[in-house]
Amino acid sequence: MKKSIYRIIFIGGFSLFSMSCLNDLDQVPEDGRVTVENQFANDPYVTYVGLNAKLYAQLSIAGQGGPNGEVTDSSDLDGFDGGSSNYFRVWWSAQELPTDEAKNSWEGDDGMIDLSATNLNSSNKVIDNFFYRIFTAISKTNEFVRESTEEKINSRGLNDTQKAEVHYFRAEARFLRALLYFHAIDNFGNVPFIDETDLPGTTAPKVRTRQEVFNYIESELIDIIPQLRPAKSIYGRADKAAAGMLLAKLYLNAGVYTGTTRYADCKKALEENVLNAGYKIDTNYADTFKGDNQTSTEIIFPIVSDPNNAQSYGNMSYVINAAGIGKTDGIDLQPAFYLGTSGQWGGNKTTREFIGLFNTSDKRAMFDKRDGLIEFISDLSVDRQGYRVTKFTNIRKDGSYIAGGSGSNFVDTDFPMFRLSDAYLMYAECALYGAADKNTAANTYVNPLRKRAGLSDISGSDITEKFIIEERGRELYWEGHRRQDLIRFNRLAGGEYPWNWKGSANGNSLPATVNLMPIPYNQVIMNSNLKQNPGY
Repeated sequence: MKKSIYRIIFIGGFSLFSMSCLNDLDQVPEDGRVTVENQFANDPYVTYVGLNAKLYAQLSIAGQGGPNGEVTDSSDLDGFDGGSSNYFRVWWSAQELPTDEAKNSWEGDDGMIDLSATNLNSSNKVIDNFFYRIFTAISKTNEFVRESTEEKINSRGLNDTQKAEVHYFRAEARFLRALLYFHAIDNFGNVPFIDETDLPGTTAPKVRTRQEVFNYIESELIDIIPQLRPAKSIYGRADKAAAGMLLAKLYLNAGVYTGTTRYADCKKALEENVLNAGYKIDTNYADTFKGDNQTSTEIIFPIVSDPNNAQSYGNMSYVINAAGIGKTDGIDLQPAFYLGTSGQWGGNKTTREFIGLFNTSDKRAMFDKRDGLIEFISDLSVDRQGYRVTKFTNIRKDGSYIAGGSGSNFVDTDFPMFRLSDAYLMYAECALYGAADKNTAANTYVNPLRKRAGLSDISGSDITEKFIIEERGRELYWEGHRRQDLIRFNRLAGGEYPWNWKGSANGNSLPATVNLMPIPYNQVIMNSNLKQNPGY
């Protein structure tokens, strides 16, 4: 069952991680706290299983209990509300709200409206939370890697089968760490760097350049791909295809990160690890985003949601509930169990310019334009301004509701961090820049997506920059790619492509400094190695 990964996150091993940001865990405290060695003393393999599950869970849930992650009113990240600071929630908001794909109307959630207006500053709470979540999660992956060396595995009495499984766990931890560092350089540029050789809490982390961390991610992925499970082995876990997809993503954006494009390497990573790995695009586009999308044939790496075993206000529960229509200005436009949940949060919507990318026959155009909603957003704080995105739902393919859906805010829908359709469009982008044949890209990879969407075929000559950036929007909207794509095509900054609330209601030309997020002010103060990004 897809949810088994979260049923084991409470079985033990988490004092190890809860201390990892503060102490050298090989020291034995005198106050009776759990230490590394007595944590592994009773059943080392069970501890490894639990710790491995936690590494995945930290992307979806905020902590060890309750939707805010609270055990005693706190999450994994002390001092931050677990619901609004959840890793997925702040990552998604940072990737989508500054773009044409999504806007938010929550005045009470500090930072959301500023992000929506592409008004970025070093005190923005969403950006703050995102930065802290990245490096808290990295510290946990470092701890797992540190505790899963061959020497430590051998010293803990595991049998051969258990050792083989922990070897997979270690490779998965390194994949997750590479993903976290990918998010770090994508959003923040030069970043603090720590790995398993850096003991926690000793000195302020040194800062590595974007190029240096790019090289690290590349070398890690190349090294671990042979060590990971074959593609499609266990749903929800990183496999060779997931690592290959991340490597291809890294190469796709190499021009932004390093100044040197790597499209040939992107194509090679896709061909060797993804395109022939056994994944197939779903027959029906909408099925990929429903409450039982663990049955999808094209999701390569998901962030798993579970309304029963891992409730959260921050995973896909956030995306689906906030896509609903809240009760504003005395108007309640939302029917019961809209999108398969009882949540009526409201808040997230899209822009008229983004909707304008779709023609009327495109089956991927999933928007709520009912009477009572206003297309143009003149005031970001007014919830009913802006049409809704109904792409993600908590409803099964057969139309029934998921347990935990029609009576609560919590959803069963998984988030497709990587899926095959993205790989197809990445291949087409490689062809655009001469690394692959355009006709092959059109016929083999783009046209199957367009046929599914009810659209006519294209030819190789139709593959242009305008087509690729728009087709990626139509196929992948609200999947966390848009900010990165707009930057790669020089459309986030500048005035070439204005949209509703690109800096202002009618759209402004933005400076190139918006292509990086600001480093949180507190981090710049605490770590003298860090330098603020230009423009902030």
